Amino acid sequence: MYKIFKALYFIGFLFQFITIAAMLTLASIPGYFFLESIWQTEQPIQSLFYLFLVALLSLTLFMFVCVAFVRVINLILPIKQGRSSVYGTQMMVWAVQYMLMNFMNTWFLPVFRTTPLMNLFYRFMGAKIGNNVFFNSSFIYEPQFLEIGDNSRVGENAIVVPHTTEGKEFICKKIKIGKNVTIGQYAQILPGAVIGDNVIIAAGAIVPKDKVIQDKTIYGGNPIQLLKNVA
Repeated sequence: MYKIFKALYFIGFLFQFITIAAMLTLASIPGYFFLESIWQTEQPIQSLFYLFLVALLSLTLFMFVCVAFVRVINLILPIKQGRSSVYGTQMMVWAVQYMLMNFMNTWFLPVFRTTPLMNLFYRFMGAKIGNNVFFNSSFIYEPQFLEIGDNSRVGENAIVVPHTTEGKEFICKKIKIGKNVTIGQYAQILPGAVIGDNVIIAAGAIVPKDKVIQDKTIYGGNPIQLLKNVA
């Protein structure tokens, strides 16, 4: 069973790479024809500037195609909450979306950190995001399992990860973050965590799976512990 799973896993990733290459090619076609029509050999500086604009246009188009592609996959083959086998279809469905999200996180999302575009992206991917939420991290996996309240902040390179594996089980659970919450730099929020309102999670802290953090508190450390109650 394990060998069969590994073979299917490899085939799936190979298919994904082919799909990414195909999308990149399609995104480049309009730019190629535009560049061919405006390229002037006698004006190389101006032509190189046009080449830069074409590359930027193609990458932007490719980004939107990737975003739409991941969302469509999520709607057709949604990842379900709960426990399943690491050799099951849920794990394979997750792996497809995970790789594509990682691809976007490598090439596109870091550029938009701290901007409202991050909020628009995560909302489009299914997250429930309140008003005035600030993301200085693009390590938000399975956004459809994230709920975050008004005026909350996710610090630099903090990780919000609703999935994990335990032995031969794949687990995916919703993460809920309340209002006026600060998630510190490099903190990690694991599956099923519930963080109340007016909470500070210190930099580098790890909120364990299914941990409930009460309102008006400051938590930090690994293992995480209560540092202070906030009046």
